[in-house]
This record gives sequence, C-alpha cells and structure tokens, in this order.
Amino acid sequence: ESEKALEVFEQMESEGVPPNLIAYSAAIQACDKGLEWKRAIGLLERMKQDGMQPDAVVYNYVISACSNGGQWEASVKLLQEMITNRSPKPKMSTYCTVIRACGNNGEWEKALGVVTSMESSGLKAEQPVLESLVLALRDCGQNDMADGIERQLQADASR
Repeated sequence: ESEKALEVFEQMESEGVPPNLIAYSAAIQACDKGLEWKRAIGLLERMKQDGMQPDAVVYNYVISACSNGGQWEASVKLLQEMITNRSPKPKMSTYCTVIRACGNNGEWEKALGVVTSMESSGLKAEQPVLESLVLALRDCGQNDMADGIERQLQADASR
C-alpha cells in the first residue's frame, strides 16, 4: 500500500502533473511506513521549494520516518525548525515522537532536553509527553529518574 502511494506520486511527476499537498502527504506517509527517512526529508524539502506550507501532520510523518530510521538528530532538527519558524506549530504528538526517537537511540539527555526546551518556551509538558519521556528514560536505563516522573504523574492524577 505504501509503495503504491509512492508509485502514484512518481507517476504524477513523470506525467507533468504537479503534486499537491495531499499527494506529498501520502508519499511522505508512505516513506514513514517504508522506513525511507532520507526520501521523506527530500520530499519535505521539495514540497517547500514548490511553495507549499507543510502542516504539522506532514512534519510528524517525516519526524516519525527519521525516528524509525534511527535518525534522532534529524528528528530533533525538524522539531527545532518547526519551533523556530513558528509554523506549523508542533503538536504534543510531535514532541512525543522526538522524545521516543531520542530514547530509542540511547539519548536520554536529549529526550530530557526536548521536554525542558518545551517548558522553557511556555508549553506545559502534558501527560503523553511525560509518558514518552518515562519510556525513553527506561529504554536508556535511567529507571530512578523514570520512577520519579511516574510518581509525579500519579500524584497529579490523584489531585
């Protein structure tokens, strides 16, 4: 199915039909499913060159493709791009994906840094973000820190 979306995208291009936002989104989503993170980044860049403004969903697919491909640095860079450009605004799911990308690659300090920068920019790290951080910390063997965050989550839930 994901390969079919990429075939349709390539066919549109070969026939001179300019891809629209939906075609780009489908192709990038297919890259995420197919673990083609480089291609996802390339499509995102081409989309911008074509004058289209990718939305948060498109960025999330690219970030997810990078995460699935073990490219935590690219995931963090894309999040920073969203924050710097202020468009599109990152969603909580964006932060969760970047945090998990860091944790999956042993970068618990970077995962913690994502949450810290989020909070320093005025955003509250909501439960899904903190749960992602707990998973990232556990993946990296930082169980004491993860336990502390879980206790805080439980205390907040009982209020």
